Amino acid sequence: HMKEEILIGAFFDSRCNFLGDTIISKGSVNFAYVSPREIFRHAFDYEAVLLVILHNHPSGDPFPSEDDRQITYRIEKGARILELQLVDHIIIGDKTYYSFKENGQIN
Repeated sequence: HMKEEILIGAFFDSRCNFLGDTIISKGSVNFAYVSPREIFRHAFDYEAVLLVILHNHPSGDPFPSEDDRQITYRIEKGARILELQLVDHIIIGDKTYYSFKENGQIN
């Protein structure tokens, strides 16, 4: 029920043990700036191997925008280069969610 978009990174070790999470970005009613660099910086701070990113859509509709799809692709590609794995990108809506992993959009 947030009025602005918030992007959170959740970080895990190679055995899927939760290491911590942090707010990466706070935005406006329909946009939160996402820097893959900031996500990866936090992943390295936690000494993480696996990461999940989550953000909300204040509209309540969790269906991803084209920007959501593009940033997910960029983060997934960058993570592979850095020997990290983007496990999922989850968009939270009103009593529902959208998982890029469950919808076959993350390898």
